[in-house]
Amino acid sequence: MRERLLTELSYASSNLEGNTYDLLQTEALIKYGQVAKGKTALEAKMILNHRDAIRYLLDNIATLAIDWITLRDLQALLSDGLLDDPADSGRIRRRMVAISQSSYRPLDNEFQLREAIETLLAAVNDEQNPFNRSLMLMTGVAYVQAFADCNKRTGRVIANLPLLLASLPPLSFISVDKEVYTRGLLAYYELGNGNPIAKAYADAYPASADAYRTGAHHRPKSAEQLAVELRYQGFVRERLRDIILGTLDAGAALPDSIPAEERGVVAEMIRVQMESLHPGRAAPLGVTSENIEAYLARNAHHGAERA
Repeated sequence: MRERLLTELSYASSNLEGNTYDLLQTEALIKYGQVAKGKTALEAKMILNHRDAIRYLLDNIATLAIDWITLRDLQALLSDGLLDDPADSGRIRRRMVAISQSSYRPLDNEFQLREAIETLLAAVNDEQNPFNRSLMLMTGVAYVQAFADCNKRTGRVIANLPLLLASLPPLSFISVDKEVYTRGLLAYYELGNGNPIAKAYADAYPASADAYRTGAHHRPKSAEQLAVELRYQGFVRERLRDIILGTLDAGAALPDSIPAEERGVVAEMIRVQMESLHPGRAAPLGVTSENIEAYLARNAHHGAERA
């Protein structure tokens, strides 16, 4: 899940900035350091900086707060090696900036900018709803433009912090429509209308959440657990076959030949297999699809009687 978020959020956030790496090229760069042919070094650097910022977020999730230090550190990681003046990385900007395709002009005084950021962070921390907090960070950091560059990138990465702190799936931005996102930010900049960007967020989040929620339920197995499962695979199949054919009760105890320290794993193997039983599982179990259908019908009938 971690590697997936590193790749998808790095790709999607960079793509929103005009980066031309595709998803597979981004994965190859992050996992193997493979620079795509025909791409610029700055594009690769942008993606690798995203990787480093997301790693920072995930590695320190237990101690991070929604505060200036976290915001500053994320921007420093995202902007490292990309700014004309390296000193602008990780500090409040000290010059004016302009928003392309917009008449909006952000504040240009570093003390006002720091005050605006502190006001934003205080409002986010006063808010209880994690989705509102996330959206406030995504839009607010982009609006204040407290840094010389990488403000929108910083907003997108830190927008995941309230979600992760609330044990919610992250927003990878991979399902965000680029044009809708850009138009939404412009509407917020120029008109103070947050509805379009909020809709872009709301439309994109379910697909991202479903992808990460599904994967989160499948935790990696230890080498020891895999070894036990391989050792008892034949036994579990025989056990299931006997239960399906009715020669053994589903609640029968495991034989004493199975050591106490392995009985829990074996019992869990049987439980998972029974819960995922369907006619297409007949061949590995040495029964027919009709046998499984008959067993499921009997089981459903008994369940209905008990109800």
